[in-house]
Amino acid sequence: MLDEMVSDLLLKEAVLAITTKYKAELGLKLPQIKRYNTVKTPLNLQMLMKRLQTYFGEHYYLDQWTIEQIKRDGYVKMEFIGKINTYGISSDYDAVSKIKARAETEAMAGKRFPSHGEKDLKILPELLDTLMVKQEQIKNSVLPMADVPPPYPDYNCPDWAFSDSQIQKVLVCLFREGLIAYKELVERNFSGILMNFPFYQSFPITAVIAYDRSNIRERRRWGNRLLLYSFP
Repeated sequence: MLDEMVSDLLLKEAVLAITTKYKAELGLKLPQIKRYNTVKTPLNLQMLMKRLQTYFGEHYYLDQWTIEQIKRDGYVKMEFIGKINTYGISSDYDAVSKIKARAETEAMAGKRFPSHGEKDLKILPELLDTLMVKQEQIKNSVLPMADVPPPYPDYNCPDWAFSDSQIQKVLVCLFREGLIAYKELVERNFSGILMNFPFYQSFPITAVIAYDRSNIRERRRWGNRLLLYSFP
């Protein structure tokens, strides 16, 4: 398995992507640019970790509370569906509120809880721990942000929100940072066989990029763009 954590760029991109995907679970209110949500920067990594641990803690204590209720006769209605036992537990707003408050208090004090949720959310603590060794916050996004509003809210055109000058900055950043990340990954994971990577051996590299950005405004024709690049 490749060690991708050597690259600050990949670490940063992964944290921003996961944070954006789970903004509701992490209690983040993110600004909306065009029709896509994006993480507001600078992003304090310590605070993000505490929000993440609060989410984990809520589920940890809620699971414990649920198990306790299952053991209490009279509080649980048991039904038999085939060979499966199901439990219907009455909602207790006061108990849930106390659980959330406890989880938040302990998480803000630095307590860590077992991971909960989807796989990418479960690996976020490790990504944050690795990144926090190098920096306290993510100061800006990986790529330049969109700078032009869409003609109408549901306009499905990925590059509409970028002016010509901004899309140029995006492409320059994408290739520059991508090449740097490639070099770092190869040196970390294949240090003993670098001679077997012709592309790596050709560094330093100059990228020549051409992007056909026709002025096509039809909603269903946004795919008629062309990106060409070479490494002379």
